[in-house]
Amino acid sequence: MRMKKVVTLVLSLSCLILSSLSCASMNIDKAIVVFKSDASPREDIEISNVGDETLYIQVEVFEVTDPGTENEQRIKVTNPDDIGLLVTPNKIIIPPHGHKLVRLVNLKPAVVNDRIYRIKFTPIVGPLKASSTGVKIIVAYGVLVIVQPGEPDPQLEVIRTDTQLWVKNNGNTNALFQDGTQCPEDENEACQTLKSKRVYAGNEWVTELPSNQAVNYYVTIGDRTKKKTYP
Repeated sequence: MRMKKVVTLVLSLSCLILSSLSCASMNIDKAIVVFKSDASPREDIEISNVGDETLYIQVEVFEVTDPGTENEQRIKVTNPDDIGLLVTPNKIIIPPHGHKLVRLVNLKPAVVNDRIYRIKFTPIVGPLKASSTGVKIIVAYGVLVIVQPGEPDPQLEVIRTDTQLWVKNNGNTNALFQDGTQCPEDENEACQTLKSKRVYAGNEWVTELPSNQAVNYYVTIGDRTKKKTYP
């Protein structure tokens, strides 16, 4: 599937596995936020409670260093001035069938490459009552935040050799390869679906292909998507 503006995720917050199941549900309207250098430094994420219970959410921000590599780390942000991204509020209470906004403010532009963050939305639940026997299931949800440099350019090098596709990002911003397909010569046979991958600046990616045929991918850079064919 291509990147969608609206992503719905049903989160089981306080599912008591008894004779009945009690759950709250959350919808988040964005999976990815991109801050372009020539656009507004502010973005809002809307969180809706579509359940019948009050929703309590903890919001945490993590800076991602060396994204897409073996050395990738997610460092929890305690002072937004240090890394340049403000996310507020950090605690949310949403009544049943209500909604709240979380504001993101980019405090400084990216200079060399993308700055990458992950925002984690975690439901907060209390302990089971002493008279209860069951399990509480808590599912957190993350939003990817990308702050692009002034002139984003991934400078992609893509080579298909036999049954492999090799991609190298020589630029300063990431590129998302998604909805990939490879179709056989026989039109009566179905096309094969290929793996998706976000290739960050400085990263390489190699994926195995089912056959020695041309490859089609939708490549997203920032908020723009184009179909590419690699013969």
